[in-house]
Amino acid sequence: MVRRLRTKEIDLRGVPSSCNSHPIAVLVNSLRSISREEVEEIRIIFNASDIPVNLLRFFLSREGFTVVELVYFDKNAVVAIARKHGR
Repeated sequence: MVRRLRTKEIDLRGVPSSCNSHPIAVLVNSLRSISREEVEEIRIIFNASDIPVNLLRFFLSREGFTVVELVYFDKNAVVAIARKHGR
């Protein structure tokens, strides 16, 4: 029997970089919301110019997730796949 992971996707590429709405703020709020659900895997699509990978890893670890794969589409667009610790 194959068990499917509960997965959520967050696409931050279209979020404007302004004082009131920055991709990092949207990421943090999304992660807080997702951490209350029974999600085991998160796919985050973002621009590396908006969110440094080390900062992304930090915010994910605070919510109990670890980056297991990074896929670079070009110089800027990245997909991070993160799983709940211990999965």
